Amino acid sequence: MTTIALIQNQFGVLNALDVTSLTGMQTQIYNKFFEVLVEESGYDLERATNLANYRLQYPEGKPDVVIAAPFPTEGNPAGAFAELLEISRAFPDAFLIIWSGRSENAIRETIGRDYPTAVYYTGSVLDCAEDFADLIFEHSRKKK
Repeated sequence: MTTIALIQNQFGVLNALDVTSLTGMQTQIYNKFFEVLVEESGYDLERATNLANYRLQYPEGKPDVVIAAPFPTEGNPAGAFAELLEISRAFPDAFLIIWSGRSENAIRETIGRDYPTAVYYTGSVLDCAEDFADLIFEHSRKKK
């Protein structure tokens, strides 16, 4: 079974522990995300807001796929690159999906050059579940 580590704090709705506290649209986003990746695709999903929290929550965690959203929506991306370096070192064998709302070519080129097993994804929280499922499926087919 494939284990996905969702390490991000950009989309708080995906880290919600109590679904009853979510509003209408938030509930739809949350339900769709988990329906596609967990129920339909059969993946185990481990969630944390950052790498340190992930290690605390899942001390034995060895995900097959890491979805990380470290980039701030604007401003200096240097901290995000440092965080990605930590994540890639923590999980050297994991397929890395880097999720960002930023479309700067310099970021995309740096990801492609410095993180060769990564995919840089810029889609929305509304579309991400199906897109992630497709990316993970394609990656698993290439590994065979």
